Amino acid sequence: MWGQSSLQKLTVTTPQGNHELLLQTELGSNQINMVGLSAAGLVLFNLTWSDESGLEIKNNLPTKDIEAQVILAYYQLANWPMENIQLGLKNLDLVNSPEDQQQRNFFRDNTRIFSMVHTPQYNLMTHYIDHYQIKIETLQQIKVD
Repeated sequence: MWGQSSLQKLTVTTPQGNHELLLQTELGSNQINMVGLSAAGLVLFNLTWSDESGLEIKNNLPTKDIEAQVILAYYQLANWPMENIQLGLKNLDLVNSPEDQQQRNFFRDNTRIFSMVHTPQYNLMTHYIDHYQIKIETLQQIKVD
């Protein structure tokens, strides 16, 4: 995945309604850069994660119901290898769905908390306890140097 740049549409669905934004994500060998944009093209946040400096977030405009670090976490949970994810989990168990190997289920005390479905076209996270979904659809993906 390193050396990729992607433009994605993120849709958050809650019982109260839907929220949409665009994500521009670049994956370097030691760094992840993510920019959240409103549908009108306004920069909502800039997020950078690297081994050296950790997580840095600059919020330009307040985002209702969408935290940049949560978006990054779900992006990682959907895309990173299971071995790497399991190293960072606390009090959660990760299990691939026996019916659908593209689905990762996260359990706490034998209760499914949320699931991630990963396909080349989209990632879908469903949170069963807090009753919301985040869908990340890939609109464009390119290789960068």
